[in-house]
Amino acid sequence: MKDTAIYCQMLLNGGEFKGKRYLSENEFKASTTRQTPEAVKQSYGLGLAVGPDWFGHGGAHATNMEIRPADGLVTIWMVQHGGFPGKGKEAQRAFKNWARQKYGK
Repeated sequence: MKDTAIYCQMLLNGGEFKGKRYLSENEFKASTTRQTPEAVKQSYGLGLAVGPDWFGHGGAHATNMEIRPADGLVTIWMVQHGGFPGKGKEAQRAFKNWARQKYGK
């Protein structure tokens, strides 16, 4: 989890962490800008899902990391719930909304 948080912080900072650049500006832009054609519903950069005001990555059974640069916010959801009974999707949405309200800019 700590490595994921550091990685997300680096992405939030445009490819830098603690003053050291890990991704070139070109690579960061390619990773966080839509590369899939508009005809494809899913929006992906190089290795990351891309939305209008966020980018990130979803994992197995709906784990998720989401970076929102305008809010200065990273959320990391490590509760596996995809395909299992319950309301995990609603809980994840509630968590993200709470985090944006509490900690977003």
